Amino acid sequence: MSVCLLESIYCIGNHLIYGDMSNVQAVGITLYMALAIIQGVSSGGIAIVRRRVSTLESAIALSELDENEFGIPSLRAEISRVEISFQAINRTVLVCAMILALVAVIWFGYSSIYFAYVIGRVELLVMLFFYLIAPFVLFFFVTSLVYFKCKDITLKCKFAEKEFVARTL
Repeated sequence: MSVCLLESIYCIGNHLIYGDMSNVQAVGITLYMALAIIQGVSSGGIAIVRRRVSTLESAIALSELDENEFGIPSLRAEISRVEISFQAINRTVLVCAMILALVAVIWFGYSSIYFAYVIGRVELLVMLFFYLIAPFVLFFFVTSLVYFKCKDITLKCKFAEKEFVARTL
């Protein structure tokens, strides 16, 4: 006989205590702390693009070609604009991650004090979402934001690289 997840949560929710959820909370706290550290993903994403443009710029200079023909000045300007926007994003993500980690630790402390308190279904679902799903949602949001902001610059850089290779070979 197959039982759906929500039905099992409905049945289990009446018998769980905070002590049963301590492993979930520990994992969630770790995920929030990791999210605070991983927010550097945006810095790493733009650093890769900047390094590619710098490498291309050096190759163009060594070949004694005009960097304006390859759009290097506009690429550098776009990278600077994206870096400035990432600084604001990094600060916001770091503050959000630290606030969520603080809430997670406080909730863990509360759960430790009321270890034997029976939790309801709503509390169970909120805990599962807050500790296990929300950190991943935030991480994928930041990662996709970095991807979409760097996508245009990366495509322009690839085009300039192909054009450079075509001219030098």
